[in-house]
Amino acid sequence: MANVCMLLPCWLSGWNNFFIMQSQTAPSKTSRFWNIAKVILAILLIGIVFSQTSWQDLIALRARIAWGWTALYIVLYFSLTAFKAYQYKKMLDLPIPYPRVVSVVVLQNGLSNIVANSAGIVSYLVMLRGEQGVKMSRAAMVFVITKIGDLFAVWLALLFSSFFIWQKIAALRSLTIALLALIGLGLFMFLLVVAMRGRFVDIIKSILVRTKLTRIGMIARGVDGLQALVEQDRGSIYQMTLTAFSLSFIYFLMTFFWSYTQIRMFSVSLGVFPFLFITAILQLVSIIPITILGGLGVTEASSMVLYPLFGVDPVSFAAVLIGMRVMFYLINLLVLLYLPIYGFFENRQSKS
Repeated sequence: MANVCMLLPCWLSGWNNFFIMQSQTAPSKTSRFWNIAKVILAILLIGIVFSQTSWQDLIALRARIAWGWTALYIVLYFSLTAFKAYQYKKMLDLPIPYPRVVSVVVLQNGLSNIVANSAGIVSYLVMLRGEQGVKMSRAAMVFVITKIGDLFAVWLALLFSSFFIWQKIAALRSLTIALLALIGLGLFMFLLVVAMRGRFVDIIKSILVRTKLTRIGMIARGVDGLQALVEQDRGSIYQMTLTAFSLSFIYFLMTFFWSYTQIRMFSVSLGVFPFLFITAILQLVSIIPITILGGLGVTEASSMVLYPLFGVDPVSFAAVLIGMRVMFYLINLLVLLYLPIYGFFENRQSKS
């Protein structure tokens, strides 16, 4: 056992810190109830999707797999992980070795996609806290700005795609307008934070405290990130925001192409603008705090509503959604192999 432990670098002590933090911040009864409710919802929704298909359809998926698209799917997912690591390294602007930043992203994505989003966020903050020179406040700030940049990219995609397919989404026009307005308001409020700095953040904090929303971990970490943001000098904030939005736009484009390989992997064809619209909606659905296990059930149920709007057969597509979910978990497990591999080589390098 000792020999196995010697293969692990000291940075993996972040795992211990992660579990210690989790044990020290034991979830409340409300939190436990909410997590159970999310699991039940995921099971119910994925059960509904399963009921729309059959074992014969699932087995027949093997004949539909396009292996060229599958290879591209794998390559693009690795590329997404690598680019997200570059995004964090660029935003943090600290002398952290790039391979180590990749390990943080791999762990964050793995926990977010296989466990829960909150677990991924905590792992990101805890692992970076273990790095010399990385303050928790700055890590939280970078996380918040990056997510706002991601939201901006999704907003642009939703606005652009809906313009070209407006006639086909009659049933979703009101929802689309509401989402564009709501996200636009959120982005405007962020710009006010950047422009007005401390005064506006104090107002936001006061409202959140009075409404007791700061009890929600994600909101509390977001407030910490905003507080750290206003403590930066104005020029630094503008440069960081511009960089974050630019990188998030590139990341969204990569996500779009990767998502497209998912459906092409199972020989499903769809136009560019309809798929861009669906991708934007599903990205927004993933933000809603009702998902667990990488959006299990919620993503599939949403897709069952969206894809038929553009001519996709819902009966045959149900089996494809199950296949996509299986592939999603497999690729996440494959990427997690980076952690022991990186640990092995870092341990050898430290000994040499």
